[in-house]
Amino acid sequence: MGPRGRPPLRVATAYLVFVAVDADGNPRPIPPLLPETDEDHRRLREAEIRRKHRLTRRDEILASRKQD
Repeated sequence: MGPRGRPPLRVATAYLVFVAVDADGNPRPIPPLLPETDEDHRRLREAEIRRKHRLTRRDEILASRKQD
């Protein structure tokens, strides 16, 4: 229960992206993510879906700009 005797209410969810950088501030490769649990596998699949949608949307936006 929360401080007022009510159960907590989720109001937002966020996904963060971290980028490894070298000493010059340039992105650098990192070892691949190795999911271990069923939940890890589910989250990885869902992340791949979100990435695919994001890139498709970006491509459509860029294509529409070329039409103008």
